[in-house]
Amino acid sequence: MNQKKDFLNGMETNLMMIMILIASVLTLGTFLFQFFAPGLVEVTRQLSFYAYGWTVFLGLAPAVKKGAFLKVDILVAKYPEGLRKAINILCQLILFILMAALCYYSFRLTVRAVAGGQQNAAAAIPLAVIYAAPVLGYFLGALEFVRKRLERKGESDR
Repeated sequence: MNQKKDFLNGMETNLMMIMILIASVLTLGTFLFQFFAPGLVEVTRQLSFYAYGWTVFLGLAPAVKKGAFLKVDILVAKYPEGLRKAINILCQLILFILMAALCYYSFRLTVRAVAGGQQNAAAAIPLAVIYAAPVLGYFLGALEFVRKRLERKGESDR
């Protein structure tokens, strides 16, 4: 049971590593195809861009988990502990609302792409596959904010 829980906790990281591997292989393929199959260069280039894009969005949840967001710690450090906690909670709330809103609008865009049957011209990939990256990334990031908040609430109740 613990192995399953560990795998699910690291699922975003595992998916990110897979996408990095795919992007790296495709980038190498783009370079090699310049010499051996010039017709495939644009396809592999587009696919590598999409893999890198998926990597960025999948990285949101691990960033939330580790609290790795840009913030001005030097300014916040001047305030008393209670105010620092309040500022931290406010920043997390703003980021959660932003991720939830971006997830919603990304979802709407993805649904529109599915309904229109839109495809990428170079690689003939449905745009819904590409547009699903922000939906999944923002959803997992927002979910991680909720998980962290509930975890902290559980700790404070003890």
